[in-house]
Amino acid sequence: MSFDASFENIVMDPGMEGGLKLTDDPADPGKLTFAGISSASWPGWPGWVVIESARRQGTLTNGDVQDILLKLARSFYRKEFWDCWGCSELPDALALELFEQSVNLGRPRTCRHLQQVLNALNAEVAPGVFRYGTDLGIDGVFGKLTRGRLHKAVADGRASAIRNGLNALQGARYVELCLKNRARRRFAGGWLAKRAA
Repeated sequence: MSFDASFENIVMDPGMEGGLKLTDDPADPGKLTFAGISSASWPGWPGWVVIESARRQGTLTNGDVQDILLKLARSFYRKEFWDCWGCSELPDALALELFEQSVNLGRPRTCRHLQQVLNALNAEVAPGVFRYGTDLGIDGVFGKLTRGRLHKAVADGRASAIRNGLNALQGARYVELCLKNRARRRFAGGWLAKRAA
C-alpha cells in the first residue's frame, strides 16, 4: 500500500482522523486538532501558523488555504508516521497498521508494542536457542536492532502475526485508557470499532 492510499484511508476518512477539519473538543487531551494533528502533541507543526492567520482573516475554508494545509499535512504524516518505519518496504497490511497505530498512539508506544510482538514471536527452536536471538529491549526506539528484527520476522512469513499482535495491543491500550479515565469512554466505540479492528 502506498503512502497516498494510507493517508486517504487514515487521515482523510471522516470516520478516522476526519480529513481537513479543525476541531477543539474539551474532552480531547489533544486540544485543538487539524486533520488529526494535535496542537498539544505537535505545537511546532507549521500548519498552526497558517491556521491561526486564516482564522483571523476568516479564510480557513478557502481553497488556497486548504491546499496549503493539505500539502503541510501530507508532508508531516509521511515524515513522522510513514518513512520513519520504512513502510514502503513492508507488506501492505503491516505498513498500514504501523502507520495508523503510530498516528493514534504515537511512535514510542507503537514501537514498544512492536518490540513486544517481535519478542513474543521469538520462539525457542532448541534449548536456549531462540529463532531471532536475544529478545529486544522494550524501549520504544525504532533503531537498528528493532528494524532488523522486524525485517527478519517479515521475511520469515510473520507479517500477519505482527500486524495482528500490534492490533491486539492497541485495543488493549484503548480499554486501559477508558478504565483509567471515564471521560475517554465516549471515544471507546470509535477507537475499538475503527482503529483496533
